[in-house]
Amino acid sequence: MGWVLPKVLVARPARDVVEERKIRKLAGARHAPGDWIRRARMITASWDGKSAAHIAQELGCHPQTVRERLHRFNIHGL
Repeated sequence: MGWVLPKVLVARPARDVVEERKIRKLAGARHAPGDWIRRARMITASWDGKSAAHIAQELGCHPQTVRERLHRFNIHGL
């Protein structure tokens, strides 16, 4: 991808209540594509104040993956 991301990156706040509700619902979903659920969990964990390293440890992925997903969310949304 070629992005140079900062070590500390957080998800932007939800644009409105509807967006936040949709993302939190998806984070808790059991019947949705796994990558969508994982991305929503990264976003909500960031909203809850967790660092990229902590989120990565919880979800079993690399911190750079978390930073890339949060960066993408900040630019394009869900």
